[in-house]
Amino acid sequence: MNPARLDCRIEIGENKSVRNPVTKLNETIWVPFHTCWAEREEPTGRSFYQAAVAHLEYVTWFNIRAKKGIKPGMLVKYNERTFTIENVKYGSRKENLDALQCREVI
Repeated sequence: MNPARLDCRIEIGENKSVRNPVTKLNETIWVPFHTCWAEREEPTGRSFYQAAVAHLEYVTWFNIRAKKGIKPGMLVKYNERTFTIENVKYGSRKENLDALQCREVI
């Protein structure tokens, strides 16, 4: 693993619903889980064609160092864009990288 490839700063977290004690209304707040460096990959060439066939053309992959507790449904914030984690592929012990398959929230 080349650490120079991890050049994107991302924040992983969730939106939680909490009750405001003053107004007694439910509010959604951002709860950060993990901030790390990542490598961003988008499908190109043949992999883009395969992604288009599977209707995944707007999928972005983030490779991060292994971290327990990341699960599908969590959110990734990158450059003021928000992505939903659809799948987590845990890497081998040798590579020590996890791949997050994400789709941009529009």
